[in-house]
Amino acid sequence: MLQIRVFYAQGDSRTPTLIQLWLITLKVPLLLLCPMVLPSEQVVIGIAAVNSLSFIWAAIASQWLLRRKMGEIPISEVLDFLWRVSLSAGLSAVAARGALDGGRAAAGDLPRPRACVGSAPCRSPYLPIPYFCHVKITENAQH
Repeated sequence: MLQIRVFYAQGDSRTPTLIQLWLITLKVPLLLLCPMVLPSEQVVIGIAAVNSLSFIWAAIASQWLLRRKMGEIPISEVLDFLWRVSLSAGLSAVAARGALDGGRAAAGDLPRPRACVGSAPCRSPYLPIPYFCHVKITENAQH
């Protein structure tokens, strides 16, 4: 929702309000539908998907409206940043999953060791990933 801040910076509060109104108009019915159409174990995933899709819709609509208002906007830097953050999050998730699977294998038939996510041995493999991606981002921003 970075684009919405540009509207506010230009003194335009009407456009972000309309975008949010459309966002809520699409989001609320879909959120209410999730428990009705999805199996109970997938409702949370459906809610997360609806939330994500609504924010993607708002970002696309905001970008389109900004382009209409201001002309061509270079967005490559923002997309590069989003790519790096997404890569960092994805690599961290894979490492965390590996740590959980390793914990399950070590525990044998015991219940899932969910506390492993909060322990230092499980976090240590993937903590450097966001740091190094951030270093690269800040180096690019300084040039």
